[in-house]
Amino acid sequence: MSTTTFALHAHPDRTAMGAAAARSAARTLREAVAARGSARMIAAAAPSQLDVYRALAAEPDVPWDRVTILHMDEYLDLDPAAPQRFGTWLRTHLVDIVHPAAFHPIRTELGTRAATDEYTALLEEGPIDLVSLGIGVNGHIAFNDPPDADLSDPCPVRTVQLDLASRVQQVDDECFDTLDAVPTHALTLTIPALMSGAHLVCAVPDARKAEAVRALVEEPISSHWPCTVLRRHPRCEVHVDRDAASLLHPLPRDRAGGAMTAQTLQGRNALGAGGLEVVVEHGRISALTAIPDPGDGSPWIGPGLVDLQVNGHLDGDANAADPSPEHVAAMARSLAEHGVTRFLPTVITASPADMIARIRAIDEAVRASTATSRAVAGIHVEGPSLSDQDGPRGVHPLAHIRPPEIAELQSWLDAAPGLLRVVTLSPPPRLRRGHTLPRRARRTGRGRTRTRRMPRSPRWSTPAPRSPRTSATARTPCSPAPELSLGAARGAPARGRGHRRRPSSARQHARDHDRREARPRHLPRQRRRRHSCGPDRGRAVDGRRRRAPRRRRRTASRVHRIPRRLRPDARCRCRHRRASHRISRDRGAAREHGPPPPSSTTARTGPRERAPTCWCSTGPPATPRSLRARSSSPETPRPT
Repeated sequence: MSTTTFALHAHPDRTAMGAAAARSAARTLREAVAARGSARMIAAAAPSQLDVYRALAAEPDVPWDRVTILHMDEYLDLDPAAPQRFGTWLRTHLVDIVHPAAFHPIRTELGTRAATDEYTALLEEGPIDLVSLGIGVNGHIAFNDPPDADLSDPCPVRTVQLDLASRVQQVDDECFDTLDAVPTHALTLTIPALMSGAHLVCAVPDARKAEAVRALVEEPISSHWPCTVLRRHPRCEVHVDRDAASLLHPLPRDRAGGAMTAQTLQGRNALGAGGLEVVVEHGRISALTAIPDPGDGSPWIGPGLVDLQVNGHLDGDANAADPSPEHVAAMARSLAEHGVTRFLPTVITASPADMIARIRAIDEAVRASTATSRAVAGIHVEGPSLSDQDGPRGVHPLAHIRPPEIAELQSWLDAAPGLLRVVTLSPPPRLRRGHTLPRRARRTGRGRTRTRRMPRSPRWSTPAPRSPRTSATARTPCSPAPELSLGAARGAPARGRGHRRRPSSARQHARDHDRREARPRHLPRQRRRRHSCGPDRGRAVDGRRRRAPRRRRRTASRVHRIPRRLRPDARCRCRHRRASHRISRDRGAAREHGPPPPSSTTARTGPRERAPTCWCSTGPPATPRSLRARSSSPETPRPT
């Protein structure tokens, strides 16, 4: 995995900024000389670096006699004796003070091609240990101006045309009197040549560069802000003063130790195709960019895993006989190596004193280490109010199984304030004395403690027979209780969405009466038609009656609450809109449809009953059941 470290340090003034940058640069030079016997350094020639070079010259024990200095850019078409040349400025403010082993200026007087070849050969003579540079007002480094800066230029030295903002900056720095006096072309080291240095130390003072510093931290890496490429370097330090950091949010602390740090990680995308580049600043992801697939050898990058129950992992054990914070820290480190970024250390059933000691050890580990506090999302207590059966209890010791008590819950909360998150309970009925414990747990712990009631076994004294319906299935290898259906195990009928309530006595009586009657059942069930409106609504044409449909919700049309069959202007329940389907009384039905067929008519010997009022979907109506029972022989109906 490609890992980079980018650090931005804010200081109260330019003097403090230069001193901090000089200390870091001097340390790098000492380390390089100690490792190889010599050091090579590329230095920027600009007034913004004056405070750095003054402090660097004053640093003790820097072996300048073994340091070679190069610089990064030079004007073209400028008199070699002009004081504005970068080689001349650098010789005046650093080289003539520290007296290095060698100093190689860019000799543009040899010609563009010759000077380019000469300096390319000097850069290839050995590695670059230190690059001391700055950032321009438009975000340039050296003379790689936007938007033409090439972040992957294959040439180490190139001729460029200066941007207008770069030329104006030279006038503002009082290097030239007028803009016309500033050259338009220069020879500069390219961005890959500057990034080849082992250590980059960048100093950026002045409020004019506040926008460039903001872009350095917040903008995506692109040629529009060439300075953003510094975030890709494996070891880069940026030192700014208060004015240059004025646009940063949040503002870094005003001391050398308070730094904004950033890391860039590259690897394969675990959730999709291609690769990912992740920028982490202050421990938080600030940018996520899709990149081409880096190859099979690259690691996977994906979201961190969360584990809600971890009793122990490798060298760490949350339930050790001698609980200590080191166990929890070891768990956090080993789990992070396997992709688990957040977890809940789980304390299982033990004596009250042992459980409190383990909870306190977790609390001490969280308070002692920032990394551990970020990994531990809370504490999970599993037990001690669990099943007393050997199977469902798992590895929890039977000797310490006890009923839930509010006092014990309070002792856990006091041992680790604000850390208790989950409590798993599954007490048998004979131990179910602390019935108020879940409600109390929800009120305590700042509203975050959650109790989990595991399913209980049906008969704790005499286990239920293991059948396909009541067989126990453990949730985990050490699950506290079996996952059983309590009602099914006790023989109670399963009540769910398909359960039908017991009918009322009147409805049951009507059903029994219908069963005793002899009714024709010759029609197939799927072809049996029913009346959809009228007094016989719900009754089949052949006499069978179905269950009454649900009453419709009253609407604004039923303001007067008049029965529908008494409203002559109401429409039938089949909701047809034709006028011929108006609900009417017997005479209206006979007038509209004609008299019933002779085969289904009977004499009216008793009270007149209402005939079906609508034939739109049911066909000819049948004779009412009461009249069928009283009739002895069919007769011709009385004319209406």
